[in-house]
Amino acid sequence: MVDATAGTSKSGEKHQEGYLRTHLGEVEKLQTSGTKATLPQTQSYIKADSRKPCRICQRTDHRIRYCDEFGKLTWDQRMKEVSKWKLCNICLNDHGLARCRFKTKCNIGTCQERHHPLLHPPQNQRQATPLTTDCNVHDLQSNQPVIFRMVPVRLSNGERGKEVAEQIKLEGVPQPMLVKWTAGITRMERDSRCVHLSISGCNSTKQFTLRNVQTVDQLKLPKQTLDYSAVAAKYSHLKDLPVADYRCGSPKILIGLKHLHVYAPLESRVGNPGDPIAVRTQLGWTVYGPKQQTDQTAGFFGHHDVQHTADLELHELLHNFFTLEESGISVTPLPESNEDRRARELLEKTTVRKGDRYETGLLWKENHTQLPDSYPMAVKRMECLEKKLIRNPELQDKVSKLIEQYLEKGYAHKITAQDLEDAVPGRTWYLPLNVVLNPKKPGKIRLVWDAAAAVQGTSLNSTLLKGPDLLVNLPVVLYHFRERPIAFGGDIAEMYHQILIKRSDKQAQRFLYRDDPSCPPQTYVMDRATFGSTSSPCSAQHVKNKNAQMFADQFPEAVQAIVDKHYVDDYLDSTDTIDEAVKRALEMFLEKLGEPRKEQLVRFTYNKTTTTERILGVSWDPVEDVFVFSAKLREDLEPFITGTQRPSKRQVASCIMSFFDPHGYLAPITIHRKNLLQDFWRIGRTWDEKITDEAATKWNRWTTAMPAVESLKIPRCYFSSARPMDRDGLQLHIFADASENAYGCVAYFRTVIEGLPKNALVAAKTKVAPLQHESIPRLELNAAELAFSYDQSWPLYSHHKNCFLD
Repeated sequence: MVDATAGTSKSGEKHQEGYLRTHLGEVEKLQTSGTKATLPQTQSYIKADSRKPCRICQRTDHRIRYCDEFGKLTWDQRMKEVSKWKLCNICLNDHGLARCRFKTKCNIGTCQERHHPLLHPPQNQRQATPLTTDCNVHDLQSNQPVIFRMVPVRLSNGERGKEVAEQIKLEGVPQPMLVKWTAGITRMERDSRCVHLSISGCNSTKQFTLRNVQTVDQLKLPKQTLDYSAVAAKYSHLKDLPVADYRCGSPKILIGLKHLHVYAPLESRVGNPGDPIAVRTQLGWTVYGPKQQTDQTAGFFGHHDVQHTADLELHELLHNFFTLEESGISVTPLPESNEDRRARELLEKTTVRKGDRYETGLLWKENHTQLPDSYPMAVKRMECLEKKLIRNPELQDKVSKLIEQYLEKGYAHKITAQDLEDAVPGRTWYLPLNVVLNPKKPGKIRLVWDAAAAVQGTSLNSTLLKGPDLLVNLPVVLYHFRERPIAFGGDIAEMYHQILIKRSDKQAQRFLYRDDPSCPPQTYVMDRATFGSTSSPCSAQHVKNKNAQMFADQFPEAVQAIVDKHYVDDYLDSTDTIDEAVKRALEMFLEKLGEPRKEQLVRFTYNKTTTTERILGVSWDPVEDVFVFSAKLREDLEPFITGTQRPSKRQVASCIMSFFDPHGYLAPITIHRKNLLQDFWRIGRTWDEKITDEAATKWNRWTTAMPAVESLKIPRCYFSSARPMDRDGLQLHIFADASENAYGCVAYFRTVIEGLPKNALVAAKTKVAPLQHESIPRLELNAAELAFSYDQSWPLYSHHKNCFLD
C-alpha cells in the first residue's frame, strides 16, 4: 500500500505529492487523487521531490526523470537538455561534482552501462556512431628497440573460449568501416561486423564484456617477442612479476579508449628515465617501453579514425545535393588552404603547352609518394568487369571498340619497354576500369577509372590533391543563359581527355583489359587525364582558363565567356541578336581551337521522344523557350510516389533527390521535402525502416502535389520582348519571410517596357527552421540575412538602378 496524501506548501497552497514509476525507460505517471492507491508489489515507486521544480515543465510534483514532457523528447533532445542543465547521466539530478549514489545500470536489452534508461541511445544512434578513435604505435623495423604494450588474453563467445579471435566464430551486424591514420592513409573494411565478446586475463577467471567491437580482416600489427627473464635481469624494478614469455606474438585484438577500464593502470613499476615500465591492469601485467637507450626513432604514431561508411556516405550525398541546390549564396571566402596553395603551385609548374595541346602533372600530396602494389587488385576488378560483360555481349563489344578508339585517338597506348624505364619507384598504379551507363542517353557508355580503389588502405585518389574549386557557380551560369533573347551554347568534347599527362606521371594511370578471358591481361597506359581522378576537374578548369587567357587581347568577349559562362564542360550564353551569337561562337569554337570547321544543322527535336533539352540538369523547351518540369521518376521509385507502397527513409531520399531545382522555381513545393527529411532525423528512423503513419501522411501530401509541376512553365529569358535599350530602368525586388517551419526569400526583376510595368521571376531560396525552437522574429531575421547574402549573386547586378528588400 502506498499513501498518496495531500500536503500544504509554505505559501499555504495545496499540492499533490505525485508518485511515479519507471520501467525500462518508459515513464508513466501514477494518477493520484488524494486517496489510498493499491499498487502491484512488483513495481518500484519513488516519491517525487516537491521542493525543486522540474527543469523541463517547471512543475514541483516530480523530478526530471519522471517528467512526461522529458519522456516525449527525442534522444538527441534529451541529451541536449542534460548537457544544458549539467545533470548527472545516471540519476538525472544536478548534484554537481559529487559522486552519484545511484548504483543501478541501464538494463535496456543487454545494456549494462551506467546511464539512465532515458538516455539509452536508440538503435540507429548506436549503429551509426560517426567516429571512434584508437591510437597505437607501428614499428618499422624487425629488430625492435622498443617493447610494445601487449598482454596475452583469453577471448570467449558464450560457452566457447579460445585464445585466437578468429576461432570463436563471432556473429554480428555487418557494418562497413573506413580506417584512417597518419599521412592520409586509409583502409576500407567492407566485411567488418559489429560484435560483442568477453575478454579475460590468461591467469584470471574475471571476464569483461567488450561491446560494439569492429572486426577487421587483419590488424597488420608487428609481431613481438618478450624474454621476460632477460628484461628483468637488466632492470631491477621489473623483477618478480607474473609476466609470461612469448615469442613472435601477433596481436589479434586492439583495445581502444572506449574500453579503457579494461586496461587502466592499477599498479605500476617505474625505473629510471628511458627504462621500460610495468603496469598491472585488469588483464594482467604488461611490460612496455624502450629496451635500449637510444634517440633513434623506432616507429611512428598512428591515429586511427574509424567511420561507418554506410550511413556517412548517404549523409554526405544528401549534404552535397542540398549544397548544390543552395549554391549562389554569397559567402565570405576562406583563406586559401595549404593543400590548395600546393595544388596551384603544381598546376603553374607542370602545365605547359605541347603543340596544340596542354600537358599537366598529377597533383600529388607529397613529393615522394610510395604506392603499394596494386596489380593483384586490378586483376580482380578486371575479372569482375569481365563477368558483367560476358552477360551482356553487346556491352562488351562497345567497350572493346571504345578502347580501340582510345588507342587510335592517342588517349591511351599499350605499355612499352620505355614505359617500364620511365616508371618512378612508388609511383606506379593500376586503375580498375569501369563502365558507366546513362539511362537518359541510351546506347552511350563512358569508361571510368576507379581511382578510389584502395590497396592496404591506399588509393590513387588518397595520394592526390583535389585542388581549389575553379568552377563557376552553376546558378550563375544559368542566370547568364536567361539574360537575353538569343540563347546558344556548346560543350567541350571529352574535356578531360584533351589534357596530356606528363611523362613521369603516366605510369600511375595504368589499367588492365582483355577481349578474351582465356588470354593474359593486357596492360595499357592512359596518356590523358582520366574520369575518376580527384585532381582531373581542377586541372581541366585550369587548362581551359589558361588557354583562354592567351587570347584576352584579341577576343576579350570570347575569353570572358569561356571563363565565366562554363560549368565543367558545358557552355551556355545569350545575346541580343543572332549576329552577336554567331560572332561569339566563331571566336570561341572549332578553328580557333585547332579543329577543322564543320557545317552542321542541329535540330533540337530531331529523332527524339521529347521536345525538351537538358541544360545543366534543368529541362528546357527550345521551341517555346521555357523551362519545364516533370514529376516522373525512375520506374523503381514510382510505387512510392503513387502511394501503392510505403517508402523507407532511404527511398524517400531517392525520390527527393530526383528533383533538381537550383533556382528554386518549385520552392513552394520542394520546401516540404526538406521538412520531411528533417522530421525523419528528428524521430530517429534508420535508413531502411518504413516511415511512420504521421510521416506517411506528410509524404502523401507532397506526392499528391507533385504532378502539378508539369503544368508550370518559366520563361527562359527574363524579358524576351525587349532589348536593354527598350527597358526603362531595371529593379531587383527581394521578398523575405518566415514561419515556424521554414524561411526563405524570392527575387523578381521589375522594369517598364513601352510604359507598362513587367516582372520576371528570378529565383528563390528556402531553408527549414532549426530543430531547436526559435521565435518567428528571429526566423524572419534569418530570412532577411539569407536575402542579403544572396542578392550579390543575381545576374546584371552591376546594371541595377535600384535594389529593394521588401
